[in-house]
Amino acid sequence: EGVGGIINIVTAKKTLEGVMGSVNLRADSFGGFGGGFYTTAKIGKLSFSLNYGPNYNKQKESTGYSLTENYLSATDRRTETSSLSDGDGFSNFASGDMSYEIDSLNLLSLSFWGYGGSWNNKSEILTSVYNDQGVLSQQFNQANKNKSTSGSISGNLDYQRSFKKPDKLFTVSYKLDYIPRETEYEYTVDGILNYADKRNTSKNHAGSYENTFQVDFVNPITPKHQYELGTKYIIRTNPSETNYYNFSNGSWVEDASRYGDLTYTQNIVAAYMGYLFKMNKVSLKTGFRLEGAYTDADSKQGGTATSFSNNVTDVVPYFTLSYKLKESSSVKLNYTQRLQRPGIWYLNPYIDDSKPKSLSYGNPKLDAEKVHAFDLGYSFFSSKVNVDFGLFAQLNDNAIQSILTVRSDGVQVRTYENSGTNNSFGANVYGSYRPSPKLSFSLNGRASYSVMERNGGVNETFRKEGWVYNGSGSFYWTVIPGLSFSGYVGGYSGWLQLQGKSKGFWYNSFSLRKEFLSKKLNLSVSVSSPFQNYRTSTSNMSDKTFSSHSEYRYQNRTVSFGISYRFGKMGAMVKKAK
Repeated sequence: EGVGGIINIVTAKKTLEGVMGSVNLRADSFGGFGGGFYTTAKIGKLSFSLNYGPNYNKQKESTGYSLTENYLSATDRRTETSSLSDGDGFSNFASGDMSYEIDSLNLLSLSFWGYGGSWNNKSEILTSVYNDQGVLSQQFNQANKNKSTSGSISGNLDYQRSFKKPDKLFTVSYKLDYIPRETEYEYTVDGILNYADKRNTSKNHAGSYENTFQVDFVNPITPKHQYELGTKYIIRTNPSETNYYNFSNGSWVEDASRYGDLTYTQNIVAAYMGYLFKMNKVSLKTGFRLEGAYTDADSKQGGTATSFSNNVTDVVPYFTLSYKLKESSSVKLNYTQRLQRPGIWYLNPYIDDSKPKSLSYGNPKLDAEKVHAFDLGYSFFSSKVNVDFGLFAQLNDNAIQSILTVRSDGVQVRTYENSGTNNSFGANVYGSYRPSPKLSFSLNGRASYSVMERNGGVNETFRKEGWVYNGSGSFYWTVIPGLSFSGYVGGYSGWLQLQGKSKGFWYNSFSLRKEFLSKKLNLSVSVSSPFQNYRTSTSNMSDKTFSSHSEYRYQNRTVSFGISYRFGKMGAMVKKAK
């Protein structure tokens, strides 16, 4: 103020460059509900995003039926079960990303994602056993209360060093994976005919812990030649502990003879080297991975303890050749080999006998599957039409299969084994068409012919073969500005297994969405399976010793309502290591 002078204005530095996010809520006609929250922001060199949502789901009363013919027994020839069940569960999911740009050539990034929850189920099961003359020889009713808790938590930390030379990268990574699994059941049996009353409970704590350390380096020698190399170390631990209790004289008493414990540790050391050649329309990428896996396991079942170890070394090659036909189309030929190691749900020796006349458990001695994969693909892209078509073959000589046997007393026993070959040959297709900005369609499908074989003993081979296919189509239509209608329809032929096949099914859903407040507020209503209130899932299994048929019928039609609100505005997103 005044005739003259110096004015010094100091302003606060703007650090928050932008924030964006959304919130949503949903509810359905089954009584389920949930929501979600998402936000992303950038503050100077730091960017982050966070996504979180809780959900409550409910399954209305369902019915089940099974019939098993046991060809090895005269007294337990035919077993029938009928059941009623319902359930509900609560779960959470979360994910997040964060990146910090130290400078234009150095990037530090962090990501995590995961979910966790529990599912409660109650059921009533009536079991009737008939002899080979059709006379009822045994009958009982069982009331079950099951609770399962599961989840998956993963996170990775990456440091990436870029260089002034394009495509040259050096990356150091750490990744953590944790998969907890807990199962608890209690059942009460009321004997009706020739079956004793009993009450039991069991608890199983299991999980999978995996730590991965990795270093990668990619260096283009010239615009036509590039090499890459790296190393990786994985330590994987799969523990499991099981306790069983019997109800006696008014209290729970632990059954020490059925105690189960497993400690399964695997160390994997690998190194790879690859080469990339690019010239005009041709691109060739090839290389190999050298991998060693060292496994140690200790298992205790009751008073019996067993230990075993397994050390294997594999050389895993890969090869990709691509040719650009035009700017919008290309063909690609690919070969690679995959090692698929069994997870804790396959390895866990925990014996689940919560269902009458039925046992199931894992196999800690399973080996990894080794799959040879061949692919030949064609791609075409334009502003209105996208097409991706491929032929494939997958050759698996050590396949993990679910195996069902029936004992002479009529008890079904289900476990897993490396059963032999599982080869599949087929085709897949994806296409999309956008005739106008207001209307779009998409279609995808896959069909394969599978051949499975299992060596059951001396001069005895089981073989199963057949087609498996699935497909779906979807559309999106902007009826008027701010109002859209969308939907999808799909079908699945059912799974094919060494001992049987399940019945196929189809599914569909349609949604209507209205936008308000400059597209920030959205209201939606959707209906799933409007033309099919109930769905029945059916499977049949058999071999020379038994045949089994099972059905499960549940309510399928669901109406859902949703509301979401979007806030903020930001152009920059969280960066990730390549």
